[in-house]
Amino acid sequence: MRFAITLTDRYLNVMQAFLGRGWTPLKVFTASVDQRVHRNKEVIELAQKLKIDVQLSRLSHENLRELADRGCDALIVASYSWRISDWRPYLKYAVNFHPLAVTAWSRRVPHTGAHS
Repeated sequence: MRFAITLTDRYLNVMQAFLGRGWTPLKVFTASVDQRVHRNKEVIELAQKLKIDVQLSRLSHENLRELADRGCDALIVASYSWRISDWRPYLKYAVNFHPLAVTAWSRRVPHTGAHS
């Protein structure tokens, strides 16, 4: 599957997981960061190594249209400073790895005391 991803270094493992499953990255979206609390140096280095476009500005409708034209199947959102507009007219799938969503979900799952 072809994908675009939003992330910072904290979520680099998300991108690596998709790469490890054979997915093809088309573009990386990140933001200008302070390089102290939030970093994107490793993300940018990996993208350059893989010859993937990197965008430091907000993801727009035009970007979504361009991704669709390039055959992008999915948008993976693993960390991003801006709200993403409706992607559904352009892409088949989108997945959000936001930690608040995971935390809210985990509160609703009963704990059994078992550990994996």
